[in-house]
Amino acid sequence: MVQQLIQFNSHRAGDGNFRQLAVFLRDTQETIVGGLIGSIYWQWLYIDVFWISESHRGGGYGSSLLAAAEQEAIARGCEYSYFWIRLAFRHRNFIRSLVILCLVSYQIFR
Repeated sequence: MVQQLIQFNSHRAGDGNFRQLAVFLRDTQETIVGGLIGSIYWQWLYIDVFWISESHRGGGYGSSLLAAAEQEAIARGCEYSYFWIRLAFRHRNFIRSLVILCLVSYQIFR
């Protein structure tokens, strides 16, 4: 059913130019300590997974990852982004920073 819906939408709206996007944060030993995984479709960046190790939280890395993803998405032709914060376990200061980022760069939908 989902595949049929995708085919129908693609036939009506054209090729969405689907591409995956991943941005990683690595420590000095090249170990992944954070990152985000998303996709680009019909000029939208969708962020599906976002994680920073506890030892690296609070240092501005989350905002840097989002900015890097946004820059890459713009380079790939995106005009919009969608990032849904799903979990209750998040750093209060990061959420405050993200809200400021949203007010500057994004339109908030509720």
